[in-house]
Parts: sequence; C-alpha cells; structure tokens
Amino acid sequence: MDKEQIEKLRKVCKNLTILYVEDDKDISENVEKLIKKIFVHVDIEKNGLNGLETYTDKRHDIVITDISMPIMDGIEMIRNIKLLNSEQNIIVTSAHNDAEYLIKLIEMGIDKFIMKPININLFLSSLSKIAVGIYRAKREEHVEKIEKKYHDFQIELLDSILFPLAYFKDNELFYANEIFREQFF
Repeated sequence: MDKEQIEKLRKVCKNLTILYVEDDKDISENVEKLIKKIFVHVDIEKNGLNGLETYTDKRHDIVITDISMPIMDGIEMIRNIKLLNSEQNIIVTSAHNDAEYLIKLIEMGIDKFIMKPININLFLSSLSKIAVGIYRAKREEHVEKIEKKYHDFQIELLDSILFPLAYFKDNELFYANEIFREQFF
C-alpha cells in the first residue's frame, strides 16, 4: 500500500475500534506501531483471557489475534467472542499452518488467516477490505436512521395539521392524517 492508500484507509478507520491480541513482544510491537498509524482506537492484549475481557467491555469492530498464547489460546478466545457476537470480524495471525487449526478457524467464521512472519501488504490489504466493509455497513445504517427520522418527522408534521388531509397514490389511499381518519373512518 502506498501513502495515498494508507491515508484513505485512515479516514475510513478513524471511528473503528480494533483489538490486537499477541503474546510475542517483538511481533506485537511491530504490528501495534502499524495499526496505530491507521486506527485511532486500538487495544492491545498479551493473552486470550485478557483479550476476551477487553472485548467483552468494548466490543471492537475488528479483532486480530494469534493462536498460541498463554492462559487462553486464540481459538478459545475466538469461540467465546463468536458466542457474544457471531458476526465479529476476526483476523488470525499464526505460525501454525496445521490443517486442524485452519478447519476449526474456518468453521468458527474468521475473516482471514495470515501466516507468520506477517506479509505486511497482505495484512494491510486484508485489514483494508474488512474495514471498508464495516465502514460501508455503518454508513448505510446511519443513512437509514436519518431517513427514518425524516419520515417520522414528516408523519408527525402531517398529523399535526388541524384539517383533514389525505394523500392518494395510484388511486389508493397512501396516507391520512389523524383528523382525516377520525372523520372518515
């Protein structure tokens, strides 16, 4: 990704939250620096149990986790997160390429599996696709809320008119205010 793409990604991600769970200090520091350049709201944890506790408190938009960690591994953490939110977006980074792990993760519904050492371009590309999808969904939800408020306001305004009012569409009654309904129905 070039600087222009990262700037666009920053704009998309400015209101998204991310949880990064990794016990390897070197990997954690490098990935943390990278994601903090893109995301404003980043939480970092060193094991699955702390990751789950943080997720339970904050419900992040994206979770990035390792598999092998102390106290609670990434698979158990993912299982618990998916019980809380089956739609949670999750990226797994791991040195394990065992088919058994991969099958479990696919069945759990993770979004992406990235092998370690992490290919930064693949990582950023995967993160970008997920973030853009979340951004679009949130924007669509916001537009729907605004449209509903506008519609509700229109109905309230029309219902407040003190004379009977009806609106017909294709020769059928489409809307009638309260006074119209009281007088004619």
